[in-house]
Amino acid sequence: MTLLDGGSLSRQKVWLKADPPQIIIGTLLCICRMIETKNLKTNAVNTLVIDEVDAMFGMSQHVSMLRMLLSNVSSKNRQTIFASATIPQHSQFIRKCVAEKWLREDVVHVQVSQIHKMPESLIHLHVLCDKNEKLQILDALLRADKPNAAIIFVSKQSEASKRKGLLPSTELVADFLASSFEQDVDSRMKPLVLHEEANINARTSILAEFPHGKTLLLATDLAGRGLDIPEVTHIYNYELPATAIDYVHRGGRTARKPFNSKCGTITTLLTEKELFVYERYQNEIMFESREHIVDLSR
Repeated sequence: MTLLDGGSLSRQKVWLKADPPQIIIGTLLCICRMIETKNLKTNAVNTLVIDEVDAMFGMSQHVSMLRMLLSNVSSKNRQTIFASATIPQHSQFIRKCVAEKWLREDVVHVQVSQIHKMPESLIHLHVLCDKNEKLQILDALLRADKPNAAIIFVSKQSEASKRKGLLPSTELVADFLASSFEQDVDSRMKPLVLHEEANINARTSILAEFPHGKTLLLATDLAGRGLDIPEVTHIYNYELPATAIDYVHRGGRTARKPFNSKCGTITTLLTEKELFVYERYQNEIMFESREHIVDLSR
């Protein structure tokens, strides 16, 4: 059973009682809410998996909810698994978890790949351009690459930008691409937009069209974790990720098809000022990127 934010508490309560599940998958907020309202009993839980655990440590609200969850699931035989592709400073992280009594001292540390932080089947490209050329560059890349399915990442709108009444990057890029591909026979290239403020039902509706109904998904780092869509062949960073960890998670949305030798491609649009930051990401994550030249004069 899934317990997701935005769902009806009364409906979830009925489902839990009518057909008690053996496995529950949900958000931290929703699961904690069901425990607090005594709609979810945890005395029989013997396995607890916390995915994307490094993201939770970045928010005090998530830390307090995680503490509450772990204290409620107190079975002596409980197995707790903390997982993420990007846990920084592993030893320090483990010591903190043990000190907080979230993990026992005999915790087992499993690192799947100590050398490669990203899939080896990823091709990394970057395009150097002026900021005012980015829309045209992106359009040219999409027409040349003809992706089977692609996610275009932009930055989350800042509070200062909101106060000025400026359009978020999601809207600017979506409007430009919709206009550009309006005359095309293939309507699948009209982009879908995954909005930050959209509720779970709206997000589900959008993702139901991707990738079989529409080829392009436009999103912020909201889509950087958790999406498992094997058909995605291309990632475009219209705006540079804020951190190297964000780059890892964005890039991880492609090259996910099991037993497939085809490579995924991640292309990042950069200004000259951003090149230094991008090179720092390359050193930190240990990947090589090739400059891709896009000729807008054609």
